[in-house]
Amino acid sequence: MVVFGVIIIVLGGMAFLIGWTILNKRWDWMKGTARTLGVVEEDRIVYTVNGQSYALRITSTNIKGRSLPVRYSLQTPGQARIDAPLATWLAPAFFLLLGSGLILTGIGMVKG
Repeated sequence: MVVFGVIIIVLGGMAFLIGWTILNKRWDWMKGTARTLGVVEEDRIVYTVNGQSYALRITSTNIKGRSLPVRYSLQTPGQARIDAPLATWLAPAFFLLLGSGLILTGIGMVKG
């Protein structure tokens, strides 16, 4: 049981490290970006930065005319993506929680 607990701790540590790495990359990415609203057209979202219009290509959708938040790079405003908190923070949160749970389970197995 102790060996299995140690294996679980190692796997949990790896999952936690993956989540932490993704989280740090997202924080660095957020520092070099800004947010604006874009309007959904046929197959793109059009947004304006400093008086210049840019388009973000998307798959066909039925939300034409809606405004969506867009996060763009400060250095190159043409590089953008939809600013969805769930998409931005779900992966790191999942790996951090999974890793924490596995580490705690493994510690319980080793002590028990």
